[in-house]
Amino acid sequence: MDWRIKAGLQKILSLTRVGDKINHFGSRLMDPRYLEHKLDYHVAESLALMARLEAIGYRMADNDIFFELGTGYSIMQSLAIILLGVSRVVTVDISRDIKFSDCLKYIELLSGSRVSRLAEHSVYSETEIRSILGKLKASSDLDDFLHTAKYHWNENGQDIPSRKRHC
Repeated sequence: MDWRIKAGLQKILSLTRVGDKINHFGSRLMDPRYLEHKLDYHVAESLALMARLEAIGYRMADNDIFFELGTGYSIMQSLAIILLGVSRVVTVDISRDIKFSDCLKYIELLSGSRVSRLAEHSVYSETEIRSILGKLKASSDLDDFLHTAKYHWNENGQDIPSRKRHC
């Protein structure tokens, strides 16, 4: 499909919450491996981000907090950053679009070579990453998942924590 047509359709669909949901449903319907491709993209983006930061002298410390603006439907990029070793992620978005069921699907898909790839660049070993993923899988609901992931959600920028406050 011509990217201009696709971009135009996405722009029209994004004008309403229902249209945005239709867009994501269509993506999943058209490509059964949509979540896997999205997961691979977010893992690659996280590794590229860390490589860019390291290139300018950044070295991860155990009390680092990453800020994300506009989470959307997927917390995978933030989760990958956490699995690389930051202490937590603070995110701000206008609405809470992420779903617990999608989080669990991502955790299920994040196995094998993806974990190994993250472990190559993480402060955690592959075994430690698998342990973290196991704890996330055992979450009872989205709030429990976010708390376990050390992920602080802020809708509309309210209640942004200080560096000393914990999730």
